Parts: sequence; C-alpha cells; structure tokens
Amino acid sequence: MDSEKQINISASNSPKIRPFKNRDFQWLRADVFGFWNFGEFTHRISSAALLAAAEAARSLGESTLAFTAELDGEPVGYLLASDRGSLSLRTPEVFTNYARRLKKRLATNDFHRAYKAYTDILRTLYPAESPSDADYELVALLVPDEYRGLGIAHSLVAKFEELLRNNGKKSYAVSSAVIEGSHFFDEGFKTVGESKVTVEVPSGSKEIVCRRYVREI
Repeated sequence: MDSEKQINISASNSPKIRPFKNRDFQWLRADVFGFWNFGEFTHRISSAALLAAAEAARSLGESTLAFTAELDGEPVGYLLASDRGSLSLRTPEVFTNYARRLKKRLATNDFHRAYKAYTDILRTLYPAESPSDADYELVALLVPDEYRGLGIAHSLVAKFEELLRNNGKKSYAVSSAVIEGSHFFDEGFKTVGESKVTVEVPSGSKEIVCRRYVREI
C-alpha cells in the first residue's frame, strides 16, 4: 500500500456498517486467504486458495447475522455471527462439504495434508459437544492488515452488541486460534477454556493454542 492511500484511509470518517451483501463474498474470500495465512499450511497457492474459499463459504453459511464495514465504498471488515440454535459448530464434515462443492477431486497429497491440519484446528476449536455458555456465537471477525488500527473491528462489534441488546440477548462467545500479538480479547472478555493442538505443516510440527471467550453485554 502506498503512502498516499494510507493518508487517505487514516483521514476517512468512521466506517459505515451495513448488512452483508452477496457481492461482498469475493472480498471476504480474498481477505480470509490473507488473514488465516493458509500459505502456512501448504506450498501450493491453489490448495491454500481452496481452503480459504471453503472456510469463507462455511463461515457465511453458518451465520444468521452478517455485517460489512465500508470505507469510501470499499469493504474493509466483516462480522459473522450465529444464534446458538442454528450453529453447526464448525464440524469438519461441514467444512468438507463446502470444499467438495468448490472442487470435486481433492486428490493431491499436499491438499490432504493442509486439509487435515485445518480440520484438526476446527475440531479443537469446536468440539462435538460445545458448551451452552452464551446466547450467540461470534463466527468470524475479520479486518485486513492494511485497515487495522482504524477502529473498524470495534465498530463492527459495537453494531453487533447493539443488535443483541435490542433483542434481549445478554452474552456471546467466540472460539479463536490465538494470534500472536493480538490483544482484542484482553478487555471485556472472560476466558472460559483453552486447549492445544499440534498440526503438521510443510515447515514441520506446529502447536496451535485455541481459546474460548465469553462476553456479557
């Protein structure tokens, strides 16, 4: 990103929060690819892109609430959430179904290794028997690197919490693979669980810390 665009973005007004639209999916898929760093799971760009597309489709498919943040008409962030009754808890089977829709033959060893690593993380984040510890589940909160530090995530969460309060909801949960250096959940969230999973990636074994948070509103 060049310095001129950085100056323009920094000077922009607060982001506009609106309902997610079908045309936003292409942006969501691209941003999921960058955010999750699927390239760490595989050396093949095609395999990484497929994982990202399947994850984007799965996240959106499980959500009953979806918002997009805009700056100057460009999508710069997303919030996806689900009420407890409709959430399928990110089971590997759900992810597999979306992957098969996007590509019928998942034959390469490289893809299968990457797929197994990612589904192991999902299985750890969302066990088959998930606790009923909140009214809603925050499925995804995504802001691309170049737009962080502008209050976009906080604006999305504020809109989400306002809607929950207006509908008599009192809490929501989020299960997240911890991102090094991320402090978003340090304030106002209670850590209610932690687990670890070791996955195999091209660079060797990698330990992932998975935590579950609950916030009362």
